[in-house]
Amino acid sequence: MITVMPLSITEVDWKNYIEFCQQTINESPTQALDAHRMKVSGISSFLATLARGQDPRQALRNNNKILKHASVGFMTDAPKESILTIAETGVDTATFSNERGCFSILTGTLADWKSALIDLCNQTESYDVRIILNSVCLWMEKAGMFEITGLYSKQTLPDSTFIFKEK
Repeated sequence: MITVMPLSITEVDWKNYIEFCQQTINESPTQALDAHRMKVSGISSFLATLARGQDPRQALRNNNKILKHASVGFMTDAPKESILTIAETGVDTATFSNERGCFSILTGTLADWKSALIDLCNQTESYDVRIILNSVCLWMEKAGMFEITGLYSKQTLPDSTFIFKEK
């Protein structure tokens, strides 16, 4: 059984962010959030504030430049081959192995993770790769980042993993 656990996530200092924007441009960065009744908390909210003049939810789905302003890291005991496959998408990896096993750290911007999820959650990838990325996706959804895959729907496979299909 492969274990995937969150390790790190970009954290926003809301007080400083709001104060600095008000001092420098005389605006609150949360105006778009307020207009769309979104909470001012978490990484998705921060990224949504960067979508000036756009619907924040649409921007999170369509604007990879915005997604580059936040990163998330995970640790896993997955096989090295699976880690190498995920690394090919742009997610950074650090792997340590010995006779007891393999430990890896996977870190990327949300744009990197979106690419990995969309590109590798498919029927031709290995079960292990799908398990890792399904775990990452489910964690991101719990953390409120479900909009990054909003242009895709999930399809569950017989092995209980899911793949992404364009809507």
